Amino acid sequence: MPATVPVPKAIKVVFQGLIDGTKPWVNAFHLGYSVGAAVNITEVASLALAIGNAWGTEMAPGVSDTLQLLNTVATALDSDTAPEAVVSTPFTGALTEQPVAGGTAMVIQRKINRRYRGGHSRVYLPGLMASFLSDTEDTWDPAQQTAYAEGWADIEQAAITELISLGHTDARAINISYFFGFTNVLYPSGRYHVKPTPRAVPLVDGVTEFVANPRPCSQRRRQQA
Repeated sequence: MPATVPVPKAIKVVFQGLIDGTKPWVNAFHLGYSVGAAVNITEVASLALAIGNAWGTEMAPGVSDTLQLLNTVATALDSDTAPEAVVSTPFTGALTEQPVAGGTAMVIQRKINRRYRGGHSRVYLPGLMASFLSDTEDTWDPAQQTAYAEGWADIEQAAITELISLGHTDARAINISYFFGFTNVLYPSGRYHVKPTPRAVPLVDGVTEFVANPRPCSQRRRQQA
């Protein structure tokens, strides 16, 4: 797969962990800033450590002990040689009751003001408890939706606070759009496939709100970043 187009003064953050010691899970999101020079290797390492510790504070107490966070990765997106730090941030969930199935997750939408179809910014939180589901097991309890959306917002706020402490005083949560529309491509099999159209310049939007979806979703197609 070709490298993505550089995005000046943007950072990708990825949580890497395991469910039941074997099944990988990831969460990924983006941060942006415009004040100050581009981040260096020391700064991305400091950022990764701060965000990993925030996960340990905000998420670990409320997820299953079958869920582990192993590393937090922070990658500057200014170029394909911009600094990246992979920092060990080992935390294990604290709850011992029955969790949901390994591929089930709560979706946190990272809302922006622009409306468009497809590819919305979101994260998938695995390792929650079966008791967090409604009696019909097809929705999350509303109180849990609120609690985890707030917990995720606190993680991103911790990331923003760390960037500000490094001198980037306008740090913010962002969504990066790399594609615009699509083309239907006819394959030799005779079937059409959708091919997204890359933007010449990625579009950056500020995240305005974090909202949890009521319906449980599968994370199985989102175990790599």
